[in-house]
Amino acid sequence: MVPISAFASLGYCERQVYLSLVRGIRATTRAMRAGAAHHRISELTEEPRLRRLPGLRHWMRQRDSVLQLPRESVFVRFRHAGYTFTGRIDLLIKRRNELLVVDEKFVRRSYARMMPSYRYQLSGYCHALRYGCATYRWEEGRENLGRFPGCRLSYMVVERHRGSRRRIGVMQESYLERRFLPALRRMVEILDGDIPEAVNSRRCTFCRFREVCR
Repeated sequence: MVPISAFASLGYCERQVYLSLVRGIRATTRAMRAGAAHHRISELTEEPRLRRLPGLRHWMRQRDSVLQLPRESVFVRFRHAGYTFTGRIDLLIKRRNELLVVDEKFVRRSYARMMPSYRYQLSGYCHALRYGCATYRWEEGRENLGRFPGCRLSYMVVERHRGSRRRIGVMQESYLERRFLPALRRMVEILDGDIPEAVNSRRCTFCRFREVCR
């Protein structure tokens, strides 16, 4: 299975996808560990106990319903070209006939724009909601929510300062399938064996694979 979060690496540098998913090299940074810890804090403080929500599948399909599902409770997956892509959404909000995928990024400073790494990852979640399957999970079980081909899909990135957790940036876009499909095709090409060239750039200085990228 391929994590949908890997699309963020694709937006940063294609070589990262090859090194992590094809060669199987594991590399984490202090920033990544801090981000994971911050996500866990949000999950525990904002929704300390996930619970069963009776009739959730029904209400998710009502055009006039407005819902905010508990944080880190919706898992999604989709299949494409023989690969299964999976992920967990930070926060999913239903506003009548629209589904909004919200993702938190913990950064030192705001990028003040929708970065390709943001767009690719969140578009992957939206693609799964339209063509794959969503599952709501709580402590004692799970409920299949299915797919949502008739809903409008959009995504929002909330940038928070890595130290203070203060919100420093918010960006939102509508999901456009035609903008995501080239990234999906490129991801499959790399997984199938197309090795991206190593490109020297400023990003290499901050890349977690800089010691092994050859």
